Amino acid sequence: MKKDKATIKLSATLLSISFILYLLNYIIFKDIVHIAEFLAQYIAFIPIEALVTVVIIGSLLENRDKIKKQQKINILIQVFFEEVGNELLCKLEPSEKKCCELGCLRWEFNDLLIKDTKNIRNEIEKHNVILELKSEDINSLYELLNSNKDTFIKFLENPYLTEHDTFTDLIQSISHLYYEISFRRSRGEYSEADMIHIREDAQRVYKNLLEKWLIYMEYTQKEYPFLFDLALQNAPFNDMEKLNKHI
Repeated sequence: MKKDKATIKLSATLLSISFILYLLNYIIFKDIVHIAEFLAQYIAFIPIEALVTVVIIGSLLENRDKIKKQQKINILIQVFFEEVGNELLCKLEPSEKKCCELGCLRWEFNDLLIKDTKNIRNEIEKHNVILELKSEDINSLYELLNSNKDTFIKFLENPYLTEHDTFTDLIQSISHLYYEISFRRSRGEYSEADMIHIREDAQRVYKNLLEKWLIYMEYTQKEYPFLFDLALQNAPFNDMEKLNKHI
């Protein structure tokens, strides 16, 4: 309400100043025709001015803001994987029953360059994740999640990520997995139903991680090529010996 009153007051003040200036112009030059012509020309120019200021300049500023916001989101995704994402992938990847289907993730990283990312995306999207987690795997997974639960909360509270639905979904799925394991641990040993439920939640997390991990690697390669070599060395999909054993 206060903002509306201030806007009305400012508008009235500016219109009053404009009226006074036009009145002074008439008093001094006594040429109402010139004033009318000038006013008509200015009114005719308003649509062009609106086009330039609102549409063109506004679009440029909006695109610049989007680029900056996306850069900040990419940095946050990079921080996430460096702090916990890569380690979480390494925890889940050994239990992946059909990980040999994702061989492209290992073979496409050559000469410090991600090749054919479109093909990798398609492979991840159609990949049917099946995790064979055992009770000891779940306990180890719980320890990792429990030690990083504050980190997940901070990411969820970050205002830049509220507009990035897919990454927010990833953090929420990880948080859900953590609370599911925590709840079932409190009741003692895992039942068969518990194991099935936890595996399903873990599979959802794993596939989300794969998709965001590729974004992280692409961004690191593009913006921080001097860090890309280190990112490759820490990548969970570079163990060729393990791949050959699965094949």
